[in-house]
Amino acid sequence: MSLPVIGPSLAQSVIGLVFPAVPAMEEVSVLDLSGMGLEGTIAPHLGNLSFLVSLNLSGNNFHGYLPKELAKLRRLKLIDLSYNAFNGEIPSWFGALHKVKYLILSNNTFTGTIPPTLANMSNLETLDLGYNLIQGEIPYEIGDLQKLKMFRARDNQLFGSIPSSIFNLSSLKLISLANNNLSVQEVILV
Repeated sequence: MSLPVIGPSLAQSVIGLVFPAVPAMEEVSVLDLSGMGLEGTIAPHLGNLSFLVSLNLSGNNFHGYLPKELAKLRRLKLIDLSYNAFNGEIPSWFGALHKVKYLILSNNTFTGTIPPTLANMSNLETLDLGYNLIQGEIPYEIGDLQKLKMFRARDNQLFGSIPSSIFNLSSLKLISLANNNLSVQEVILV
């Protein structure tokens, strides 16, 4: 079974003003507009694509905040918004997207702290927050992500101790936290 895909040929008509005028797009399951040099903000109407399983807007020049309407995309398994200019805090509503396996927000200008609600994303395997302006401590709750294989938050402004709960994740294969102001308390692995 092939999934309906919107790619480069429809990209210019999909972003921005056209979303409200295209009701037939509601059954689109894959939206890949990566590397197209698109710019602007994300229209709230993107949240109406309720069948969306994969959202890849990486490698563009999108900016601004992520609209809260994206929280309605409950079928999403992949969100890749890397290499853009998104700003503001990482939305706490990401925690309501329980099916997401890959959350890639690297190389933007996100600020604020890592929301503890990300720990509600029980199927999360990849969490990439690298190369942003995120501050504060890594939430202890990140250690609740039992399926997490990769956690990358390098090159931010994080500080404090790396939560010991992270080191208890048996699924974790890669952790990249370089170029922050983090410390490690003594960890005893059993």
